[in-house]
Amino acid sequence: GVARPVADRLGGTMTKHAGDAEFSLLIVDDDPSALQILRRTLANYSHVRSATNGPEAARLVRERAPDLILLGAELPGGHSLRVCQELRAQETLREVPIIFVTARDDVQFEARALELGVVDFLSKPISPPRVRLRVRLHLELKGNKDRLRTLSATDALTRLANRSALDEALAREWLRSDRSDQPLSMLLVDVDLFKEFKDTYGHPIGDECLKVVARAVGQSARRPTDIAARFGGEEFAILLPETAVAGACAVADRLRETVARASVPHRASNVASHVTVSIGVSCRDGARDARHLRPRHVDELPVARSPRDLIELANRALYAAKQRGRNRVEVGSVDQVPQLDQGIWST
Repeated sequence: GVARPVADRLGGTMTKHAGDAEFSLLIVDDDPSALQILRRTLANYSHVRSATNGPEAARLVRERAPDLILLGAELPGGHSLRVCQELRAQETLREVPIIFVTARDDVQFEARALELGVVDFLSKPISPPRVRLRVRLHLELKGNKDRLRTLSATDALTRLANRSALDEALAREWLRSDRSDQPLSMLLVDVDLFKEFKDTYGHPIGDECLKVVARAVGQSARRPTDIAARFGGEEFAILLPETAVAGACAVADRLRETVARASVPHRASNVASHVTVSIGVSCRDGARDARHLRPRHVDELPVARSPRDLIELANRALYAAKQRGRNRVEVGSVDQVPQLDQGIWST
């Protein structure tokens, strides 16, 4: 593929097969005998970790999100439901099946557990065949959901995230930026003179060209939190959380150079003999570390008050890049002033 699986970038997990030993399981139970039996029962899975309390379980899931959790329903102090709620509240665990292992026969307790997202119950004393069957079943169900989620979030041609997935990620990261007071940057990337390319070489070669550019876009989104997407047609986008304008410009420059080095011939271009891209950059809080840039209107910096504004600023910067000769990076910084039609910067 041209990039890491889309589900990895959108908070999901890679699809595995239910018999795959690479699945990661977490057992949480303060009963030593139950832990021993469960670990022995699930010995065919090579990544089985265990915890005896909620804080220890929280530490383990921070290190690595499991694919399935077996949670003892009789933790000390009756904290099993609270531990379940805290685990389910974590974004990386929202789709992870949680199975309660319990000796209780309490309809109200089960109803509350189901409300919190528990998917199944295993009774004590533990039956190893039943445990293996239920674990395999829920891993298969999770795998199917992961595959469907990945397909629905993936652009069929380029295998990058699609526009819908990008919009969801942007809304999520905007809220995260609000909470953390960290910058958020976006790159909009356009293949220069792509219509002329298709008219010259045909649509099938045009698709191959888009795949080459998509590969470069995907490789530029290096961190697990970065989102590389097909924005539409010959346009691509990269969302860069916790990245201010200087870092976003560095990513954009590397991407532009990577596409140029691919040397895809473009004899209809008046920019270069090969395919090039123009890139518009916007950053929600970019002015503070952009003093090395030279704004045309220092006192007229635009502000992004919503995810839509961030896209609009990147789009206007992209338009400026195309107007000024293409094969270049332009920046629209967003910080203090509400006029979106002012303050486009040039690197």
